[in-house]
Amino acid sequence: MVNESLLPQRYVFTRLPSFLAVMQIPADVINEEDKDASGVQAAVLEGGDDGAFGTLLPGERRQLCVSYMPEAATEMNVKMQVKAITGKLCGREFGIECIGQGVAPLVTLSHSSMQLASIPSGSVSKESVIISNCSKVAYTMNLVLPPSELSGLKASPVCITLAPMQSQRVQLEFHPTKTYVELLNKPQEPPAEDGEPPAAEEGAEPPPPKETPEEHKKNVTREIRRHGGRRWENEEGRSIHASWKLAFFLKPVGKTGTKSPAQTSKKDNQIVYLGLTNCVLPPILTA
Repeated sequence: MVNESLLPQRYVFTRLPSFLAVMQIPADVINEEDKDASGVQAAVLEGGDDGAFGTLLPGERRQLCVSYMPEAATEMNVKMQVKAITGKLCGREFGIECIGQGVAPLVTLSHSSMQLASIPSGSVSKESVIISNCSKVAYTMNLVLPPSELSGLKASPVCITLAPMQSQRVQLEFHPTKTYVELLNKPQEPPAEDGEPPAAEEGAEPPPPKETPEEHKKNVTREIRRHGGRRWENEEGRSIHASWKLAFFLKPVGKTGTKSPAQTSKKDNQIVYLGLTNCVLPPILTA
């Protein structure tokens, strides 16, 4: 949304149905995308304020995210109404068409988001989620985790086969280490040896330029976002926060445990997402 007038404008999304929500995209995500020219889009958008209403100053631009949460396996075709008031002079109303399709879930999670306990470095926080197969076909589940050096996360089990109407508990573990806490800081290089460095051979390629601390932080942040995460640090309290979007890949299997060609069409393969947030606090007591 852009305010192209010379007066502040107030806006509000009126009569939003229960299956639609409007949220603001967090400012740090927008800043990262503006500085990142690689085209990697933010995978985690949680953390923004309510975007259903607000005020735009003259020339201000604001990015909003519309979430669709179907309550049944039905087709959605609604028009969101946005009312804008310029100063105290006049008001206008716009319509935004929204089209979607709800699908009956074949596999469900006990909860779609998980917030782990805030812990200091070196501690362990554990939580579990129950995945249930609500269909009449067996499904193979594969949980894809981001690299442990980036997330500090582990899970057990990560690959299982669920029989019809079967449920399985999956335990997630967060174990932040000193390496995880200092992930965005560039490692210190070993001190140079005494004497002059050896001269490069004639015709040899020059060594690549050294990575600056800013470039190191940018590259690590891009890698975190590429694996479905987002990380930010509180400079005042020195706490470290992270959000992850974990994917459960599901594929039907045959009665004998082998993949059935008649049942492995792309429409039968599903992905279920679990949102996870964690926090690392500064240590208060040390041994």
